[in-house]
Amino acid sequence: MTDVGARPAPATPRRDPWERWGWLMGVVWIFFLISPLLAAWNADASLLWRVIGVLLVVAFAGCYIAAYVHYFRNECYRVDGPRLLVSWLVLVLIGAGAVPVVGPAAMSFLPFVVAFGAFALPLWLATASLLAATAITVIVPLVLGVYDEMWFFTLIVGLVGLTTLIVRVVNSKSEEYEQVKDDLRVLAERERVARDVHDVLGHSLTVLTVKAELAQRLIDVDAEQAKAELAQIQSLTREALAEIRATVAGLRVARLGDELAASREALRSAGIAAEVPEDAEVVDPRHRILLAWSLREATTNVVRHSGARHCRVELDTRGMRVIDDGRGIDGAPEGNGLRGLRERVEQVGGRATLTPGIPTGTVVEVRL
Repeated sequence: MTDVGARPAPATPRRDPWERWGWLMGVVWIFFLISPLLAAWNADASLLWRVIGVLLVVAFAGCYIAAYVHYFRNECYRVDGPRLLVSWLVLVLIGAGAVPVVGPAAMSFLPFVVAFGAFALPLWLATASLLAATAITVIVPLVLGVYDEMWFFTLIVGLVGLTTLIVRVVNSKSEEYEQVKDDLRVLAERERVARDVHDVLGHSLTVLTVKAELAQRLIDVDAEQAKAELAQIQSLTREALAEIRATVAGLRVARLGDELAASREALRSAGIAAEVPEDAEVVDPRHRILLAWSLREATTNVVRHSGARHCRVELDTRGMRVIDDGRGIDGAPEGNGLRGLRERVEQVGGRATLTPGIPTGTVVEVRL
């Protein structure tokens, strides 16, 4: 019987297929170790030395496979410091130990050592190991007088080393790029939340302040109206708290119709005669959410800073205008609210402008 109260087991995260099976791309080249394996078995030495040579080649292959599997399954495309460095040193020692038995065929180990070193070593040391391995493929055959038969080792080691180093550098830059993208994404989200919180708090606190002042003036004049204003303050406080919680959770969506009513009420409470459309049907539905945010900030700016006696809101299909007859811009610097409004509109390819009214006041215009 199923336990109703039991929590479902968390789903096992799916792993990147390349992280699971990418090691096969490196291990498949083990086939080329057949050359030193045959050289060890056919060496002109005692059976014991030949067996030791074969075992060293097999050990080299086993160490290489184990290291590659660990590399891809645990730290895909990441240098793993000490553990990979130790694995690389073991490969070098095994390859060197096989030289007395395998002879010149031990150069078949070099492409594996160089390729693995490209990820196991610091970049400068990996480059140095590539140069050293390439030099070995030239010097040793020349000393033995067999370079005409073994020149291809120089080509193979050089190509393998350069390719793996390029792959490492590209992947490193790709990781840095992804990290920068993640940082920018986090920064953009922080700025979005900051703007949303500013919009919510700025508007709500402005309206609450205006209503509190109105209620204070009405206490001795019209007690019933003062009680009504206080009740609205209580309601607005609850709404503001709910909006802050929703904003932080990233769930808040402004509705233009609601903002039109809220702006009308905010202007009225501040003693500003308001001409605000009753509905938002004229606006393209695609733009209503952004215009709702814009209207909220523009109205807050009028109530808080303009000193206006009249404010008119005009809507059309792709934008709006908020016009007041207040004191105007007067060279004042752009505040955080209007800056956030402009940035929000520009992010979607729109334009927000703040211009002097005629003859006085300010015009906030948003075009999308």
